Amino acid sequence: MKKFDVGIIGGGASGCICAIELGRAGLNVALFEKDDTIAKKILRTGNGRCNLSNSLINENLDFEKHYNNADFVRCTLSKFDCEYIRKYFLELGLLTRTDGENLIFPQTNYAKTVNEILKYNIAKYCTKVFTSIQISKVHCIDDYYIINDEYLCKNLIIASGGGVAKYMNAFKLKVSPCQKVLCPIKVYDPIFCKRCDNIKVKAKVSLCNKSGDLKASEEGEVLFRKYGLSGICIFNLSRLASNGDSIFIDFFPNLTKKQLLEILCERRKEPKFAQPKEWLLGMLHKRISEAVLYELDMYYRHSFEELNNKDDSLLAEFLKKAEFKINGLHNYQDAQLTKGGLCTCDFNQQTLEHKNYKGLFACGEALNIDGKCGGFNLHWAWASALAVCKNF
Repeated sequence: MKKFDVGIIGGGASGCICAIELGRAGLNVALFEKDDTIAKKILRTGNGRCNLSNSLINENLDFEKHYNNADFVRCTLSKFDCEYIRKYFLELGLLTRTDGENLIFPQTNYAKTVNEILKYNIAKYCTKVFTSIQISKVHCIDDYYIINDEYLCKNLIIASGGGVAKYMNAFKLKVSPCQKVLCPIKVYDPIFCKRCDNIKVKAKVSLCNKSGDLKASEEGEVLFRKYGLSGICIFNLSRLASNGDSIFIDFFPNLTKKQLLEILCERRKEPKFAQPKEWLLGMLHKRISEAVLYELDMYYRHSFEELNNKDDSLLAEFLKKAEFKINGLHNYQDAQLTKGGLCTCDFNQQTLEHKNYKGLFACGEALNIDGKCGGFNLHWAWASALAVCKNF
């Protein structure tokens, strides 16, 4: 058997950082990755730009708003905040920049730069990398972790994202069901969305359960697609969404319903708006305004005389609370994040070591931690890996 001080399962963001840090410490490290190359998923993050952190991540962050299992996350991120991560990457050779929304990107604006820096440092510090290797079994004998009956590791770090239970069955670890999230949402009867396909709008978006109770809300950009809804707001709500829930879109979050109704009533009286199909001209993108009026059977009315005051209220109500019933998540395979994973209650929140198995650690998506879009998840990957490495 090949013998190592540390085995790392998963060559993604957190696994790569573990490999670099432990290699720098002079340990004999093996990194196992199922794909044909490491750090592959990083190339797709941030629309190909790699949003690697967020300047809001510091001791003042509202952790409950940005992560699940917030207390567990807080313990790590209070030690490894945004400034720490930026300095760490600078030490590795990566320059970063901040855009106008607190998002941290590589100076080059290309995710491949981050990929290359990670690979360079892993090679520099002599970590042994095994790619295209499928982990089928892990068991423990005489305080060593044995991988696929071939690799003997004194310590083991799980950095493989979701699906951990399959190869760790011998340890009977508690695992929350895994689900892909941070992806678009499909809706029932997507005719409205088809009419607005590929159009973006700034809006307030609310997620409600079948009983109408509010689960979460976001304000920002929404992208209509022919199957449903996309955009960062929708991605964030997808973490909490279930089939049968509803998305409500407020197209005018800066106006009350009463204010909007007054504007609509005034526009009816103006000579330049002769027909109902011109009612929303200049208020919304043309295709969205047409879709709204089609939805309410107003587009083909020849004059405002064919409408009544109830139609004013109906239009105002729709523009403030357009409902889209959820029919599952779209593009499931390309989702940016896995929700679920190893239960944090079984791990020491200071060291990220399992409470019952000495030398067994977990970091990144392998733990049941997921955060909002905007660099929060990659930051957790880097920070949790660094937290693990402090134990060696």
